[in-house]
Amino acid sequence: PEDESTAAKIAAAGKLRLLAREKDKRKKREKLFRFLISRGFSPDLVHSTVTELLAAEEKAESSFDENGGFCL
Repeated sequence: PEDESTAAKIAAAGKLRLLAREKDKRKKREKLFRFLISRGFSPDLVHSTVTELLAAEEKAESSFDENGGFCL
């Protein structure tokens, strides 16, 4: 259901903010996955949600240069 997908994304986004200091991408992914599973979301939904959010986060990070400015 779309409501469940939205709820998973909201929960994951909140947890992702708390994991901002975690530099190891594998650990961040595992912690986010465990968090959502513990909240009762299905493994398939968790996988797609985590993949989508981490890809968006990585894309946002790659849009900055070394000096913290946007790349054009």
